[in-house]
Amino acid sequence: MEALARTLYQRLQQPIPDAGALDSARAFLHYHLDACEADDSPLPAQLDQLPAWLDSQHLSVGKAFEQYQLERQQGAPRRYFSNISHALDFLRRAAPTKLVDGAWLYGCCEHWNDPRFAPLVRTYLEELGDGLPSQNHVLLYQQLVQRYHCEDLERLPDSLFVQGALQLALGALTEEFLPEVVGFNLSYEQLPLHLLITRQELAELNLDPYYFVLHITIDNADSGHAIMACQATQRLVAAARDPQAFYRRVRRGAALAERGIGTPDLIRQFDLTEALDHVLAAKAAVGLQLHHAGCRVGSQPLKSLLDEGRNDGSALRAALLREGWLKPGQEPLQSRFWRLIYPPGAQMYGVFSLREQQLLLDWLGSGSSLWDSSRPQRDDSSPSPGQHQQLLQRLAPCADRNARMAALVPLLGPSQHSTPLGLLATRAFRAGSMGACPRHWLSRGLSSTQRSMVI
Repeated sequence: MEALARTLYQRLQQPIPDAGALDSARAFLHYHLDACEADDSPLPAQLDQLPAWLDSQHLSVGKAFEQYQLERQQGAPRRYFSNISHALDFLRRAAPTKLVDGAWLYGCCEHWNDPRFAPLVRTYLEELGDGLPSQNHVLLYQQLVQRYHCEDLERLPDSLFVQGALQLALGALTEEFLPEVVGFNLSYEQLPLHLLITRQELAELNLDPYYFVLHITIDNADSGHAIMACQATQRLVAAARDPQAFYRRVRRGAALAERGIGTPDLIRQFDLTEALDHVLAAKAAVGLQLHHAGCRVGSQPLKSLLDEGRNDGSALRAALLREGWLKPGQEPLQSRFWRLIYPPGAQMYGVFSLREQQLLLDWLGSGSSLWDSSRPQRDDSSPSPGQHQQLLQRLAPCADRNARMAALVPLLGPSQHSTPLGLLATRAFRAGSMGACPRHWLSRGLSSTQRSMVI
């Protein structure tokens, strides 16, 4: 099923997944639901225990974070990230899940006019930043991994796509799996300890923590997604034909949030030397045919080292160490290999990405960063007249508000909402859900000059 996860992840991100993809998604969900034991659910056995459970969860996480803070104040090292490369490895390995953030709620948009679904629809729109580029969760993570050169996801193992595929499958099959969607949302929107620690340790390493900061504030248990998830669960269970059966499925859906590899395990899997060896092996495989036969590393022909290194990066690393091309514990410039790949203009500059250069820096024990610590500007640009035109044309044939809202829903899907057109559609959908006519709202969003260009 892990091999299926990557393929399913890609197929479900089509604007309109085909019937085969939906059949695979259905089987994928049933497989993982069947693997969840009754006691796997984090939710209480009875619905009326939910408010107390929510308070208990929040209190438990708060106390655990206080203990973490106390340990740090007493001199304990960072709990999660040993260095910058460790943190960047986490950002990259978490990307398949983060880049579909909120996808499990997409199917609820069809019920925008049903009060029972209001907390779920509101949560989804907030995951989409209400259409603002600077607040859209997926766009923020796209920008994060691009900034730190962590977007090369094709080499990640299939197991890292399980959680993202589950979220996409729930969003695509909401009508069939509504109780599971509700339970998954209730579990996933609780504020976890790892989010608080991740945010703090990224900031300590001068890496941008904003994506995680946003989740801490928006998931709060007083007015945020955590309490909204509880409210939606209570409403939908009460309205179900068989409330007890519905809630049993809610509890099983909550267990899905634990499937795949969780954040603490992702972080524990990092090994600095192993990561460097993996990079060296990849570079050796590419560079084998590109070097002159006379090139040598000390007494050894470079070609023979690369030939061995493409299968075992540790062999290449050992040779570079033996010949003094790598000198851990000394200034990076003392290592001849580092001088070959950095700074810009060096003989091999560009062969290693910035993230890979940082990996070597950390392995050498430098402690320095290749990124400045300035806070990036958030993209909050206004939509163009052309994007207004596209949406107005899409809404033109719609006879009433319901039809207009239905026409906007596909643009709110996981593959679309972070695009310029999807962001504008999200704003229009939000306006429509609050009573405004999306078509008229789009026109009012333009200056008089722009309006004359598109109407």
